[in-house]
Order: sequence, then C-alpha cells, then structure tokens
Amino acid sequence: MADPSIETLLTELRRRYADRLISYGTSPLEEDGTGFRLQGVPAVFSALTIDGTLPSGRFDVQIESYPPGDYVFNEEYEFDALLEAIADVVERGVWPDDAAD
Repeated sequence: MADPSIETLLTELRRRYADRLISYGTSPLEEDGTGFRLQGVPAVFSALTIDGTLPSGRFDVQIESYPPGDYVFNEEYEFDALLEAIADVVERGVWPDDAAD
C-alpha cells in the first residue's frame, strides 16, 4: 500500500491535472514515491518520502527537464509548497531556482 502522503499527492494531482497526468519512471506497486509528467510540460517530477522516514506531508522532490539534461532541481517540500512549485512550472513556466533559497 502506498504511503498516505503519496496517495494524497496523487489524488490532488489527478484532481488538478487529470487530463494531463502521465506516470513516469514509477510503478503502481511503489509505496514511498511517485514520478510523473504533465502532457505539454517539459519536466519530470518525482516525489519521495524516503522510505517513509520523512514526516507526513513532506517530500524529497526532484524536478528535471524533459528530455533530461538541461535542468535538475532537488529540494524537500511540504505538501502545499510542492503543489505551488508544480503549478509554477506547469502554469507559469517558472522553474525553481537554487539561488532563491
């Protein structure tokens, strides 16, 4: 069974991006993480709970350009901040910046 944080994330992603959500580099059997793309967005997102060791609602996130090679970003995010980072890339075309921290 998937970590409840991952289930909550996937439910919200389906709600927001149902017609564009594409599983990527993951399997339905994976319990502690998920990878996905959104149709028309040049990015791959992955969110992990680090085998359930992160607090509930906190994710280790990687955002990478698609196709790979131009951009990689890694950070820990709380649930709402992760959804905002995804919206920044998907809806506004703004990639997270390591220098902004």
